[in-house]
Amino acid sequence: MEYINRTNDFEKVISSINNYDITYILSGKAFGLTSFMQELGKRLFQYHVFTLNTINGVNVANLLVSEIMHSDERKKFKKMAEQELGEKSITLLSAIFQGIPYAGPTLAQLVEGKELPAIYAGNYSSAIEEIILPYIKEFVKTQHVLILLDEAQNMSEESYNLVANLAMADGVKIVLGVTETINSNYIKLKNSLALYSNIESNIVPFGQPEEKLIRELAAHLGLTFTDDEVKTILIKTQRNIHLIIDCMISMSASGTNRFSFDEMDKAVISFLHICYFGLTSATLKQMLGMSNVYCLNIDEEMPAVLNNLEFHGCITKKNTDNIVIYFIASLYHPEIQKCINEFSDILYYKNIVYDYYRRPGMVDVLGNIELLYKLSIEFADRNKKIYALSLLKLKLEKGEYIPEDVIANAKLSKKNNEEIELSVLYFIRERRYSEALKWIESLRGKRNNSHYQTLKSILLNRVRRFSEAEDMLTYNIATTSTPKILNTLLAYFTANCIHTNQKQKALSEYQEKKEQLVGTENWGYFLRNLASAVSFPDKEKFFLDAIDNFTEFNDDYGIYSCKCNWGNALCVARKPSEGLLLLKQAEIGLQQFGPNHLHIIYNDLGVCYLMLGDTKNASKYIALAEKLAYNKMPRLITSINKACLLMVKNEYKLSSQTLNSIENEVLEHPVSSIRNKYFTNRLLLEYTKGIDYFRNFYQTYEQYIDKFVNKDIINEYQKLFSENKKIEYPSKAWDTLFSPAGLAYWYLDPLKMI
Repeated sequence: MEYINRTNDFEKVISSINNYDITYILSGKAFGLTSFMQELGKRLFQYHVFTLNTINGVNVANLLVSEIMHSDERKKFKKMAEQELGEKSITLLSAIFQGIPYAGPTLAQLVEGKELPAIYAGNYSSAIEEIILPYIKEFVKTQHVLILLDEAQNMSEESYNLVANLAMADGVKIVLGVTETINSNYIKLKNSLALYSNIESNIVPFGQPEEKLIRELAAHLGLTFTDDEVKTILIKTQRNIHLIIDCMISMSASGTNRFSFDEMDKAVISFLHICYFGLTSATLKQMLGMSNVYCLNIDEEMPAVLNNLEFHGCITKKNTDNIVIYFIASLYHPEIQKCINEFSDILYYKNIVYDYYRRPGMVDVLGNIELLYKLSIEFADRNKKIYALSLLKLKLEKGEYIPEDVIANAKLSKKNNEEIELSVLYFIRERRYSEALKWIESLRGKRNNSHYQTLKSILLNRVRRFSEAEDMLTYNIATTSTPKILNTLLAYFTANCIHTNQKQKALSEYQEKKEQLVGTENWGYFLRNLASAVSFPDKEKFFLDAIDNFTEFNDDYGIYSCKCNWGNALCVARKPSEGLLLLKQAEIGLQQFGPNHLHIIYNDLGVCYLMLGDTKNASKYIALAEKLAYNKMPRLITSINKACLLMVKNEYKLSSQTLNSIENEVLEHPVSSIRNKYFTNRLLLEYTKGIDYFRNFYQTYEQYIDKFVNKDIINEYQKLFSENKKIEYPSKAWDTLFSPAGLAYWYLDPLKMI
């Protein structure tokens, strides 16, 4: 059917696409947004359009890869993946393609080759992102890309970072169709994308069906209605576009009855609703054959059933390499609503699906395993542990988000080495280092001994067991010959030395190893961390050499984490203007790796803006850092900076409360630099509150102040004290006495070790 009306909506949306990275289209249910977005894709022919439906909460990355791999672009995509991932490509492609049903021999040919240990160890949220992003960036060199996401409020949380990265890419536009705005998922999506400061977005309301639409649809169908009849149609249908069309047909002179489902229609829709990844007609026939709606003429009836459902906008199809896959088109068709809300019927069909996919050869595909896992929970099946373990393995391979319930239902045991190893990998992926260490310490025998011993040495550093970490890192460094791994160990050894005030040990390792390791992979991480152990100008040289190494190995995370550390070092050196230039570059560059990488850069930007007297931006970035700082040390540092910001705003009571709330944690923390930042800035707060406050605090905490606060700063206070001088913000005195509490990137993925 030719698309009717919506001229104003098209003009508004197209204008928004031209001017913004992301366009939200906010619509009511069943206002016709799905068909509108399909038509939008047809009209914007200057773009290569990907139309994706997240109706069932499927990962956007999987949807996008599926679209690419079911198109003529699949060979180009594979080539790009091989270029970006090198020797990892076979493994990762194999893992990714397991999530694409009905790929057949085409994809099997793409992944044939040497089998490598399957685990994703990258800085991106997932392996799929690491492949998709360079592919899309290469694609837009010849044609701009438009990605239309229908029912965007239903996308999985792990999809947010990919959507953000795509939106930040030059030549890519994103349209997010939302039909449930009073929805926690939509709010979460909008807030998550707002964390990316260089994404510009716009909201376009989608108009509800009006009388004009009824008249234009009627004219197109060769029907005529009076004004009263038009109003009746709107009232009777509650502006549901599916009901509007059915109502118009039933009210016409032909007397055609409104479309309603028979038993086979219900079965087909139920199977497609349960199997969110889509089904072929052959699979549908097999499932129907297992149900009570099976009939002798199923081969003859099936085409007519599918065509009728497609005609009425209930299902849609995708055709690639003569494989036709069917999907539900919209959840808001009234007959579909009735069907999927009938609990007993849906439960009956879920049982058939469960039996179908449990057959031999069916559990190799990620989509199938996810479905089996969900159904095993619903049916309280004892096999849920098996499916949970399979799902855990596949998601680790792809680097995908792993829900907590998967871990709970996997019932990982410390009596099983394979399950111990899975646990270690999972907890490292989640940066839950204490738990990872507990599991790794329960390993028995010598299985994967070298890998897991090197991991253990890093984990000891991460949980601040510095003395043990030093011993074990030293041993592993002495017994490791692979440059990539050796550089990783040295980077963590350096961090360990800095946190224990043993900088010279790290510098000695550098002098001893530099001729052997210079120019090798991950050398930059050793240099990046070493820069924190030296002063300018050596600091600057280490940063420059590190960036050169990262550039050689196309390591963007290394480059931008290095720029963040360098920018912070310039702030500490009282050069905030120079630091800001590097920090802004780092902010843009680090956003591609997801929010879990951003608390450090946001904290440092907040400090930099505070030093520059820009309290508006300082407030913005410190608030963002506070929101994302999950671990103890980043949280404490951010709180210190927040207290300093409140001090600048003359909110002394809140500033004191903030510092008081973390004092015990500061005193107990194994990293002494935390206490330096706390007491140095606390003195500033107490002095600005008044001389009596300063005197009382100094007398109470003299032992800590004498140990952790620079003597020159104490002398400066004594001078101010004797002269009874007040400190103004900003002033030379305030700048001298304020101690910027910066955070540094020490991290590189320990999973790269295996």
